[in-house]
Amino acid sequence: MQKGFLSFALGAVFLLSLVSSGAIISSSKPDTSYEKYRRLLVEEVAIKQALYSSLSDAAISSLASSGGTEGSQYAAARAAIFARFLEFQAKLREDGYDALFWCGEISDEKRSSAALQMLEQKRAIQPSGSLAAEACADSFEVNLLQRSIHIKDIGFSLYDSSLGLGVAAKLPSPYEVGFR
Repeated sequence: MQKGFLSFALGAVFLLSLVSSGAIISSSKPDTSYEKYRRLLVEEVAIKQALYSSLSDAAISSLASSGGTEGSQYAAARAAIFARFLEFQAKLREDGYDALFWCGEISDEKRSSAALQMLEQKRAIQPSGSLAAEACADSFEVNLLQRSIHIKDIGFSLYDSSLGLGVAAKLPSPYEVGFR
């Protein structure tokens, strides 16, 4: 009888602890940190896709309006692509994004360090050793034969104040964007 009562008491204590911990867990706020990082990643991907599309449109427009030799078309396309790159950054900032584009071969450690500095300073910061967007003209090459833009060593820093997070993202390098 005592053994049965002891098993019953231990079982009741165990059941009570399960119910209590379930109540505590369900009454606490859920951790939304994963959701914040997911939202920042979605913003990062959207910016990359919009940039690729914008650069492609710039190349198409420049080739449609420029005549002449292949050399002049090449120069016009490169100039238009770089100008659109700078306009894209300015437009992001006008639209309320705290984003800075940069170029250079930047290590993961430097990008991580920049992301941490963004948390402290609550604004977008270029990784150390990177060049500002205005110095990145050589990061774009145009292949008129294949109708593609080759992008190398471009990245951007994005700080989202609503999430309290920052990221120093790098575009795949080299990356090819087609245009028709």
